[in-house]
Amino acid sequence: MKSDLPEFPLLPIAEVDAMLADHPFGDSAYITEQLLQTYQRRLAGLAEQLPSAALLQAATAKLPFHLRYRTLGDTIMRCAIQHARVQVESGEPYGLPLEQCEELFLAAVSALEQGQVGLLGSGLGERLGPEPHLGWVWDQHCEDTVFKRAFERVLQMNYGDELPCMPTPEELSVLRQAVAILNQLLPRSSNSALSHTHIVAVYPLAGVWASRMSSSEYRIGGTIFLSRRVLANPWTAAEHLYHESLHQQIYDLRTGHQLLDESFARPDAPLTHSPWNRPDADRGNYWDLHRALAAFHVYAHLALLCTAADQHPALQQQYGPVRMVGRRTATVRAHYLREQIAALSWDELGPAGKRLHAWFAQLMELLDPAPPAPGADAHLLLDRYWRETNAIAGLPPARQELAAPRLATLADKECKVAAQILQAMGQDGQALETARQQLAQQAPLAYFNAVRNLIVSRILEAAQPDFRLSRSGVAEGLVRQMVEDSSEVLRLMLERDLPRDSVQTADRGRHPGLKSVLAKVRRGMALSDQELQRLQRHLAGPAAPAPGSTPAPASAGGEANQTQSTRVTQGSEPPGPGVPIAPALGTGFTQQETSLPGHASSAGAERLAQRSGAGIHGLYRGAQQLLVSNIGLGTYRGEADDATDAAYASAVQQSLRAGVNLIDTSLNYRKQRSERSVALGLRRFIEQDGGSRDEAVICSKGGFLVPDAIDMDSFTVADVVGGSHCMAPGFLRDQIARSRRNLGLDTIDVYYLHNPEFQLGFVEPATFIQRIREAFGAMEQAVADGHIQYYGTATWTGYRGAGLSLRQLVDIAHELAGQAHHFRFIELPFSLGAPEAYAAWNADGGSLLTLATELDMTVIASASLWQGKLASDLPEEVLDMMPGLNTDAQRALQFSRSTPGIASALVGMRQPGHVASNLQLAQVPAMGPGPYERLRRALLRAS
Repeated sequence: MKSDLPEFPLLPIAEVDAMLADHPFGDSAYITEQLLQTYQRRLAGLAEQLPSAALLQAATAKLPFHLRYRTLGDTIMRCAIQHARVQVESGEPYGLPLEQCEELFLAAVSALEQGQVGLLGSGLGERLGPEPHLGWVWDQHCEDTVFKRAFERVLQMNYGDELPCMPTPEELSVLRQAVAILNQLLPRSSNSALSHTHIVAVYPLAGVWASRMSSSEYRIGGTIFLSRRVLANPWTAAEHLYHESLHQQIYDLRTGHQLLDESFARPDAPLTHSPWNRPDADRGNYWDLHRALAAFHVYAHLALLCTAADQHPALQQQYGPVRMVGRRTATVRAHYLREQIAALSWDELGPAGKRLHAWFAQLMELLDPAPPAPGADAHLLLDRYWRETNAIAGLPPARQELAAPRLATLADKECKVAAQILQAMGQDGQALETARQQLAQQAPLAYFNAVRNLIVSRILEAAQPDFRLSRSGVAEGLVRQMVEDSSEVLRLMLERDLPRDSVQTADRGRHPGLKSVLAKVRRGMALSDQELQRLQRHLAGPAAPAPGSTPAPASAGGEANQTQSTRVTQGSEPPGPGVPIAPALGTGFTQQETSLPGHASSAGAERLAQRSGAGIHGLYRGAQQLLVSNIGLGTYRGEADDATDAAYASAVQQSLRAGVNLIDTSLNYRKQRSERSVALGLRRFIEQDGGSRDEAVICSKGGFLVPDAIDMDSFTVADVVGGSHCMAPGFLRDQIARSRRNLGLDTIDVYYLHNPEFQLGFVEPATFIQRIREAFGAMEQAVADGHIQYYGTATWTGYRGAGLSLRQLVDIAHELAGQAHHFRFIELPFSLGAPEAYAAWNADGGSLLTLATELDMTVIASASLWQGKLASDLPEEVLDMMPGLNTDAQRALQFSRSTPGIASALVGMRQPGHVASNLQLAQVPAMGPGPYERLRRALLRAS
């Protein structure tokens, strides 16, 4: 990783330190005075109804400033005032019971009469130092008072049953050394921050505190929490003591000023993604404005602290090597948060918040006049990527051993993507693969660590000084995909838990597109039986076939495909020999005499990205050794007529011009005419637009019997189920050959086994698995022959409860071809109306998309508009969270293509207006993690 920021003239640290402390946003005396006025007003409001509050108001009014602050600013008194205020105004229970709040008010009056200084602190023996602005260190063995009991109750409400412990004498020494470091480096601003900390509570290494370093809460003003891990090193203790005290400073500032607009806490308010933080089960790395602003405030200060430490190397002789977040890390995080708050949440800032943002933006210009490029976040993601490696290394040996094979597979996948990233950066991606091969003999865990370190170093070494990776934007998009996908896989290994909202998420996440029904649900109104039935009919997709039943075959696009199949049943008259190809297909549709050589490549996609300009919007994602646009063209719908042929050919050409390079079709779509339409559109793109074969990723499918495309010698009657579906190796070889001729291609990039779950309604599971094994064997041979690049399964219900196990299918491919197998793609419905792949959690503890990432599978989403049901009448929740989009079809497609783990979302396009509208998305970035998570949560609430 780059060692540091560019060198600039030495900052006048003392001047900047004083500037921070003297400004109203850092002046502890000013902030505290405003805080006390706020609590005095709240106490006066309570005094009208609670005699105990009136007594406390009278007692504190006579106190000098310092004693007033140590009383009303005390953590437990703040909680008592606030909890009593809410209960008096609402009449509902909240926090500490009202009776306990009144008991605390009377006890505080008594304490003041006895001359006590600090309600909690007066019973404690240890402080951070002798200076009056320094707080006390919590001791659970202190005198049992009403204040202590209430404090412990508040802690349990917010942090669970684990209670703080008393630090050892050695740990107390480290805490005081931390204060000394801060006094020597930033005496003015650190003293200002520390004055807002009344209590320092230390937690033992148990429960969540086994990994947590420090914490503070707006609801528990005046107290900060440190893990014993922090107290092992004075530099680390200094960083976290300063960090959490700064939080208390801005919390106190917020109490007395309008930092945030009242709208900031609304359910659909913007969220800021902190890309350097690992995602957890609750998606805690998506921050509301309160937390984002507090973090910006902290990182700006930490950037100054680390700069000061760099300028005082002699301190390392006294306190040892510096162990803090680092100047570079603090600075780039502060820049990122400044930019994100301005872009996402400016309207949610209050007047004081906007001034604070502007003030600290000026500080960042002083600290680093050459910030990262606007929008750059790859370096922050790679920071997380690197730290996750260390987290895996910290797992217990038994869990490491269990995870090792999966980690090795993940490393292989990430190396493929990293090679594409380097190629998009103009570097030699093959050199990375060569370096990886030299590491392959290591044990799995060591191999995983080594590959990740190799990836990070190669990418950052090739990055620009402002952290830009590529002019096209392709490299940035690939880094984001690689890190986010792998983080979700590793999260399950590190935490082994399920998200709290996982119960029935699949059903709750379904989206009917009916505003009136959702409005009734949101208002808590019951639905009538008729409304429920209407909703169920609207949502219902094809059910999984029951054993022994005869379900209608369905396309991967979702609609019944019975009319496009030829039923072959035992005892019936089979159709005649298949006709290889029709001599003509409508006006202008003639079979090409020659096939286009070659196949799709990442170099071709990069060329298309440069020419179309779509790469800068993050359109492309890694898909094995390919790059695919996150919007794909589907060709299922429409009549088998000349007008539809011409429309699809035009749509293919328009899509490729716009940079949309994934084209999906099938032999049975429109009786072979869709494949031939794709062929014509691709030829026109090459001949008229200067395109090339390797810029397009062409996908097709086989499995259903199609009129005029059946070779009866390629299968037996027993191979066919339901009169229309076959997976026999000979049949698949014949179908691949026909599709290649229809498409005019030497090589099809991805070939899918079409709806294999259809067979489960007719054959026993053991027979089905054997047929899958034989079909995969035929596919691997087709790859070896150069007829296809990859293969996969295109399903409708297969992975949504109809009996397909992705892990089992991957195991079969691995048995046949080892780790180099080519079963790498799955296509399945995913949309606002069918979110199960992302929302439903399986026995392995993750979603299907997480499992696919772990198994190095690329996921393509079909039915992104849910058979057209999402093309109109979407609820306001969706409209409000996707500003700038013009149609509901665009919004539904934006949701699907923005989902983590989805490489591309297919949409059927043939009408010129629909094509133009949908292709506008190619010039719009997909939703970032924060906006996507905000929308996901809103949909869960709405449903």
